Amino acid sequence: MDVRNYREGDLDACRSLWAQMVERHRDIYDDPTIGGDEPGLEFDQHLIRVGPDRTWLAEQDGEVVGFASLIVKDQEAEIEPVVVARGHRGEGIGERLMRRVVEEAKKL
Repeated sequence: MDVRNYREGDLDACRSLWAQMVERHRDIYDDPTIGGDEPGLEFDQHLIRVGPDRTWLAEQDGEVVGFASLIVKDQEAEIEPVVVARGHRGEGIGERLMRRVVEEAKKL
């Protein structure tokens, strides 16, 4: 598995992962309205806010299986969100993403 920077061609994969995250939140909070009718499109707004240079993807065998972003404001940074595809949870992908984002935050 490789952790790399976001690239323009990753939009659909990230939208799909975002929709999975929203689905999970709907289950947790028992609220089917979270994220609206097309929750994957919210990723576009997230990418505008955070920037592609602050978003990293986990890729395994050519498939995007997770992503994480670093939100920076003034002297503070927050890792949000960390998303791992349903079929790949429990494989350490989230941990690898977190380590990479922390490394990048330290560089700032």
